[in-house]
Amino acid sequence: MTLKKTKCIMHIESKILKLLIPYLGTTLIVCGYIKLSLVYNHFNIEIYNYLEFSEIITLFMPDIVRNSIILFGSLFIAYLVITSGRMEKNAEMNMKIIDEKRFFKRLKLIIKHHNFLAYWVYTIIVFSIVEAFRNPDNLLPYILNNLIIPSLFLFNILEFEFRRKYKLINGNNISSSYTNLSYVIFLFFLYTVQSSFTEIKEINKEKKMVEFIYNKESIKSDSQNKYIGQTRNYIFLVDECLEKAHVYDKKMVSNLIITQMK
Repeated sequence: MTLKKTKCIMHIESKILKLLIPYLGTTLIVCGYIKLSLVYNHFNIEIYNYLEFSEIITLFMPDIVRNSIILFGSLFIAYLVITSGRMEKNAEMNMKIIDEKRFFKRLKLIIKHHNFLAYWVYTIIVFSIVEAFRNPDNLLPYILNNLIIPSLFLFNILEFEFRRKYKLINGNNISSSYTNLSYVIFLFFLYTVQSSFTEIKEINKEKKMVEFIYNKESIKSDSQNKYIGQTRNYIFLVDECLEKAHVYDKKMVSNLIITQMK
């Protein structure tokens, strides 16, 4: 690896991190709240009534760790595989897309520029159509499980359109640092939405069972009363038949046992 390449990549990483860090805390808090809201609202629980602000980060911590690994892993991969020549080629292609006047020509260039994403989008669309005929009930879960690639491709199209509009209005290109920032934040939000639906699916599969004593009464989750989760002060179960949530104050809970099912 050449010194020129190393300095170039380190400069890119430094620019992205310097721009990202001031927004990172806010982004993670917002992502954490979105995930909790999506999961608990699915079971008719208004989680903000039972949540302390400091818990948002704590409850979202596993996702923070995953997001950080994805971010720094991406930067490390870029450090390994991107050459200065490839960076220049990408920059030239970006300018060619932005300067192209016809939308469908720009779209064709984007597909050529991001052919890997385009291929997977095409594959997902084909399999979605097949799934719609073969098993319509499974179509929505299939789409949600494969949400990231099509969303990234659509985001790339919208991002190029925004950059083109910015150049037409202001006469110069927007800083690539801001487009990189928007890309990272978009990935965080996208992952948050997908992981929310994944968690809902895990809850419905009853991956965790809970039992405890509440006000001298024995409470145990089962196929009807599903365990949703807990905050610092409350435990949540939902009655599937009645579609009614049950909230238990931990001050009145004893002998709490949570079992991870295989």
